[in-house]
Amino acid sequence: MTPSDAALHQALTQRDEGDLDGAIETLRAAASLDLGDAQLAVNLAKMLSETGQLDRAEPWFRHALKLAPDDLDLRLAYGTFLGQTGHAPEARDYLLGVMQDLEQALDQASMLGDRDAILEVNRFLGAASVNIGRAALECGDAPMAISFGRGWLDDPECGEAAHALIADALDSDDLDPQRLAELSLEGGRVTPAVVTLLIDTALGRQPPDLIAVERAVAAADEALEEDWQASDEALARVLGMARAQLGRAVMRGGLDANDFPALLSVGK
Repeated sequence: MTPSDAALHQALTQRDEGDLDGAIETLRAAASLDLGDAQLAVNLAKMLSETGQLDRAEPWFRHALKLAPDDLDLRLAYGTFLGQTGHAPEARDYLLGVMQDLEQALDQASMLGDRDAILEVNRFLGAASVNIGRAALECGDAPMAISFGRGWLDDPECGEAAHALIADALDSDDLDPQRLAELSLEGGRVTPAVVTLLIDTALGRQPPDLIAVERAVAAADEALEEDWQASDEALARVLGMARAQLGRAVMRGGLDANDFPALLSVGK
């Protein structure tokens, strides 16, 4: 084991034991002696960032990127750092570039059948997606934030962060009720009130948007308790109206009832 490897091992052990300041000092001393070791530099940058020493972390990130410009883990960490320092648009755009390279790496690993590489790249993709979503939200783009977070809601590593991201996006002050309901459905936060608003709005269009109704009912069937249809008087009312609208549309020959299985199950 080289002196640099030994120092990195010691620092990671110190960090795991809760001595983050000691880990930083170990890495700083080692990196000062070996400025050509990218792993020392990036771990020092990460730990400085973790402790809020952002001004000290920035030059170490840049130094590490000069040494290892193609390192995806390093680039992901730097994109996250940009968001931490208030540069949300730059973080979003930078991480989108990282995401493209990760997707190419995933395609290559899939072609080779390399399961370990697939799992590793997927882990990076999850972190990149949530961080892009967080940067997008900081830029005021709640729909983009939700679109990047919703695919990772059930992920064991990124799920908690994805849920927090979507919750924050749905709490954005600039969303009107209808858009909030639409994004709630997309983000997996399905409630009777959301379903009621979506159905009521869809029925108010000319002609009534029964496809949107079907989508909302199907999502509710999947996410809510079995008796969700009877959970609220307003919900029961709009469901009845939607079922009646579907019946009339089918009788006129404009729609195929088989395309609306969720809506057909209403009331049964």
